[in-house]
Amino acid sequence: MKRTNVLLLMILTSFFANAYEVSPIYQLLETVGDKSQSTYTIKNIEHEDIVVEVFVYGVEIINGEELLTSADKEFLVLPPQAKVKAGGYQKFRIRYLSAQALDQTKPYRVVFKQIKLNKPQQDVSEVEMLIDFSTLAYVSPPKTEAKPIAWIENDQLVIRNQGQRVLDLGQMTFEFKTEKGNESTTWERFANQAGLYLLPGYNATLSLDGELSNAQAVEIDYQP
Repeated sequence: MKRTNVLLLMILTSFFANAYEVSPIYQLLETVGDKSQSTYTIKNIEHEDIVVEVFVYGVEIINGEELLTSADKEFLVLPPQAKVKAGGYQKFRIRYLSAQALDQTKPYRVVFKQIKLNKPQQDVSEVEMLIDFSTLAYVSPPKTEAKPIAWIENDQLVIRNQGQRVLDLGQMTFEFKTEKGNESTTWERFANQAGLYLLPGYNATLSLDGELSNAQAVEIDYQP
């Protein structure tokens, strides 16, 4: 098991993502059926071949930190390791296999780790930077729903997911009641303050600016 500061991990993932690219960053999976599987694509933008191995970790958030526990046996990843040619692409298939019964969405980290290649006659003074690229996979039971509610508290917007499924905040719109009347806006206005997805039982607390800073109430519309 290992602990990782959530914000730090997100920053490192973004900063070091220039050696190779992984897409998508987020996966929305289900425990069974066609939606229990998906694919990742790696693009090697380096001028040399790279080797990448895939690891999966279960995520538990404790006091703002991620507690990561190996979950390799809960997923089938094909191939588990691959060489990606310079300027080339490689697809990885992932499938959730665990027989564990989930009552709500469970988050996982799917981490792509670059492996050092043995290079003949390598200059001992040469520094080789190996890159880990971390993505998020959300596994949900079928036929579950996200149920967002929102309110104004201490001049901030609070959103809570009362459902059993991860909430896609990007699919929400807001109508605020202000001193000058009603003002409508989308999630894009707040996207720089929080991640795109909100787990069941969690809150997102967001600052309000401009005319919204004196908002008295808010109504939401969620269209998954």
